[in-house]
Amino acid sequence: MRCAVDFGLTNIDLLIRTDDGKLLDELMITNRGEEIEEQFRDVLAKSGRRPADFESIAVTGGRSHRLAGETNIPVTFVKEEQAIGCGGLELAGLDSALVVSAGSGTAMVAARRGKNGRI
Repeated sequence: MRCAVDFGLTNIDLLIRTDDGKLLDELMITNRGEEIEEQFRDVLAKSGRRPADFESIAVTGGRSHRLAGETNIPVTFVKEEQAIGCGGLELAGLDSALVVSAGSGTAMVAARRGKNGRI
């Protein structure tokens, strides 16, 4: 199973891909000012899973760097532009699209499988 987490300023969003390829609905919790490791475990618990359940965990977002050194979970850090583009294509099931991320900041990424560019 794989997991992707966006540690935004306000929300933490989680997306899970199961071993059989099923994409689980995105889960979200609101930042409550707790330590990021605790928030990460909370959002995983909301999904009914534990960190040990995942073969890989990818993180992005303005607060994701705080996870480094705070956990023994193997974590891959992904640039937000890449996460927005690849995540949008994956969720939409498309090979190319203009992906818009409207959060605390708004970004538009022209995404094509294997190549993304910020507009």
